[in-house]
Amino acid sequence: MHFLKKHVPLLVLSLSAVALNASFAGTGSVKVTNFAPKKENATEAIRKAVESGASKIIFDNPGFEYLTEPVMLKSDQEIILEDGVCVRAMPGKFHGLGDSLFTCKGLKNVILRGNGKATLRMNKKDYQNPAIYKHSEWRFGIALFNCENIQIKNLSILSSGGDGVYIGGSGTPNKNIKLEELILDDHHRQGISIINAENLLIRKCKISNTQGTRPEAGIDFEPNRTDEVIINTVIEECEIFGNAYSGILVNFPRVLDKPIFITIRNCKMTNNSEGIKIAFNGTKNKWFNANINIENCLLKNNLNTQLMINLPDNKKGEIKIKMKDVRLVDDNGRKPIILSSAGELGGLDLGNLIVKQKDFSDPFAVSVLGLEPINGSVTLINRKGEKRAYDLAGLQKANAVDPDIKHFRQSQLLLNDLVPAKKIPNEHHNIIVRYQGRLLQFVREGEPLRLKFSFRKLTKAIGMKVVARNENGDEVTSFRISKMNDSWEYIPKKTGFLIFEFKPYANGIHITSNRPGHGFITPLAIYRYNSAVYFEAPAGLKQVVIKISVPANAAVSAALYDASGKLQLRKKNITGHQLLTVPQPTGSRPQLWKLVLTEISNTCNVELAAPLRPVLYTHPDNILKEEKRHEQKTGD
Repeated sequence: MHFLKKHVPLLVLSLSAVALNASFAGTGSVKVTNFAPKKENATEAIRKAVESGASKIIFDNPGFEYLTEPVMLKSDQEIILEDGVCVRAMPGKFHGLGDSLFTCKGLKNVILRGNGKATLRMNKKDYQNPAIYKHSEWRFGIALFNCENIQIKNLSILSSGGDGVYIGGSGTPNKNIKLEELILDDHHRQGISIINAENLLIRKCKISNTQGTRPEAGIDFEPNRTDEVIINTVIEECEIFGNAYSGILVNFPRVLDKPIFITIRNCKMTNNSEGIKIAFNGTKNKWFNANINIENCLLKNNLNTQLMINLPDNKKGEIKIKMKDVRLVDDNGRKPIILSSAGELGGLDLGNLIVKQKDFSDPFAVSVLGLEPINGSVTLINRKGEKRAYDLAGLQKANAVDPDIKHFRQSQLLLNDLVPAKKIPNEHHNIIVRYQGRLLQFVREGEPLRLKFSFRKLTKAIGMKVVARNENGDEVTSFRISKMNDSWEYIPKKTGFLIFEFKPYANGIHITSNRPGHGFITPLAIYRYNSAVYFEAPAGLKQVVIKISVPANAAVSAALYDASGKLQLRKKNITGHQLLTVPQPTGSRPQLWKLVLTEISNTCNVELAAPLRPVLYTHPDNILKEEKRHEQKTGD
């Protein structure tokens, strides 16, 4: 979760102000009212107090809110907000994309606490109004960058334009940080973001109603760089509720250089979209070393699921998730536990897990290539209070490794001697691509290319960067799509192929082209809408094999038609990872097959097994054929 770096402007002090500050240097404490704060703008008084050199800064009650612009704190200070005091971000200010209320950068030995009911408040609704402010997710309540020995206690931190508390900064991690007895409510992105921290304690905090821009979690672990750390982090006795996404999101998009240690204990997560979500994205030939302990926690009535675990291949259990005395309660009729992996899922110890739901239905939704044995036990309790032991061994057996799926491979995409089969394209299709994709497009020198983009908005933020590469993988150009409906035009300088890489992430994107000879490279994630796609099978191929994957707790139906239009296979309610295998009618020419996907409850991922060319066409008029090319092949 990258933070936009910004230099907060420093107050230029007058000579009289310098003299006033000098009079407090080395003293035990000062009050902000010593510096005559103005009701309409208290910034000058607050900054003078912080710069005074006193070891204790007291925000005493002046009878009005302290309205202020961004404030940079100092090392070796205790800052106390007296009972009834509110420090508020000044309306109309904070236009810098990284303007935060209080910022600690490279500081040591700071205590920031309330003495009674004390509040730090920002103006989220204003920041969310594009007529007033530029979009940003970095206007934090309190921002910590590379700090040490920081205590923040007994405060209400409300309505920021980013996170209530941000703990980050590349390089040296934040060390020995304590957040205690905080109320973090109504933030734009997160209650707390943890990017780079060692020895962090979050205790007795209430975190609620995060909504604005994803991830929208109560607490989010999400390092930006491999050299950042999450070590000895403890979350205990916290209540996390009403957040638009996860109560706690443990999200590692890259492998860290050092082991990860997280403990969550004695916490309650209710009425979020998800209770706890643990998501790791693997890197080829690099493995996580992570230990996540969840102890004595209640996850209750979170809307979509109580516990979601999404791991890369973890057969050897490098990522260890250990639970003890955890209770899941679901009155929403959803699967309380979701397990998913693009590989084999291991490393789970559920301890003595208790799952309460209306009946004894299976609490697990699983989408993995294989499930390793799970340690521990699961006890189901229905609405009548009756108990039943769940068969974990049966779950593992039902999700054992399928060797054919495990060894599934796609062909390498070879573009030599391919040209459009038709002269006029067909731009009508209903393929919506989600998360990421690659569009393959044949272009001719001097002939205009026009791509049209239309978002299917599934999250609040839209927009994506598109990178065009030639056949050698070299970047030719890039551009950004930022409107719901947008277009891009280009005059190719050479004949050949361009590959457009794009990532709509959680949103969906619909793309059309005015030039023939285009398709989506597989794997391709197709969202919800009933869809028909086409692919070519080479002559002499004995059987056609397609891999269909859907997320846990989702399903799709599929039908395969051969070149004559005859239905060869229909399969309903496909879950997890499954192969569609059908014999191909004999013939001396390549054959065009059609795959029809219906009843897609979420997202469906499609892959074509070797030796099929890994390209899905949106219409027969857009296909490619083999033919010698006499022009230069490289797009530019």
